[in-house]
Amino acid sequence: MQWLGAGLIAFGFAQVGLGLLHLGVNVTPYPEPLELGNLVHGGVYRHVRHPVYGGITLGMVGLALYQASWAGLATAIGGGVFFWLKAGFEERRLLIRYPDYRDYSARTRFRMIPWIL
Repeated sequence: MQWLGAGLIAFGFAQVGLGLLHLGVNVTPYPEPLELGNLVHGGVYRHVRHPVYGGITLGMVGLALYQASWAGLATAIGGGVFFWLKAGFEERRLLIRYPDYRDYSARTRFRMIPWIL
């Protein structure tokens, strides 16, 4: 379990890093898109619409597995649900701000974790 946990931590860390790198100046901690921001759909955003949230969730699951912690796993799952709901709220805002977001989300089927979720 420790190897699987370490792998998920590394993959999650890479996903967060690539998400922030590709988002660049468009990153914001708020659910509202930036007024002068652009819709990012390149790089890791070709595969997943919210890679930062997915990466954090993967890292939390990986840490729980690495430590063999049921409480940590429950916390990671709860965090994943929180990020899933937060991403849905933000997507409604993005649809208002960027008319082409609907086409982007149709092309990019996965919300948080490439090829899984």
